[in-house]
Amino acid sequence: MASVDIPDLDIRIQIQKSRVVLSGFADNQAEIDRNLTLARQVKGVRTIVNHISIRQFT
Repeated sequence: MASVDIPDLDIRIQIQKSRVVLSGFADNQAEIDRNLTLARQVKGVRTIVNHISIRQFT
């Protein structure tokens, strides 16, 4: 299994064969959508599990 952290974002990517798991925090839904779109564009990815939450500012 491989895992990657994207700099300056609180998103963690774990890769196992054709499965990608995204987890962490985003500032808004657009950031989540962007990460999902990028994951879908990777050749060989068959399954994407999204555990990204929108960060709650207080």
